Amino acid sequence: MKRTILTTTLCLLFTTILIAQTKEIESLLSKAQKGDLQSQVTLSRTYYFGNQKVKRDYSKSFFWCKKASEQGEPKSQFLLSKLFFKGIGTDKDINKSFYWCNKSALQNDAEAMFFVGRMYLDGIGTEKDTKKALYFIERAYNFGNEDAMVYWQKNQLWKLEELTTND
Repeated sequence: MKRTILTTTLCLLFTTILIAQTKEIESLLSKAQKGDLQSQVTLSRTYYFGNQKVKRDYSKSFFWCKKASEQGEPKSQFLLSKLFFKGIGTDKDINKSFYWCNKSALQNDAEAMFFVGRMYLDGIGTEKDTKKALYFIERAYNFGNEDAMVYWQKNQLWKLEELTTND
């Protein structure tokens, strides 16, 4: 008898939690569909990583990430760039990856600055351009991006910079 009451209580509690979580997602979806940027960002990240409430869904993550990116949100633009770069939730498209990464970098997102710098350096999704590559990697370095700092030091990019300024 006590076990049945406990089981029933736990089932009701679990059902109540699921209903509350479903309502939270429904609220986010409603706001996001009306153009609320923060809701779009939250949904994009929630679907990208998944959690106890929401199953990971890269297609939905891509959809909401693109909406937030189109509104100019730099972190979403960088995530969208990575989705295009790897073909996650969408077809792989290196040119679109560069486009969105560059938009994010121009808004001072340090991760995007480093990544777009590498794309310029290697000619991925864009023409190879050492001057632009060094500009973005050095900016990322100056913004405190650890990957850029390590890359700058390891590859002694200041030497390349000296060579390109003499051109």
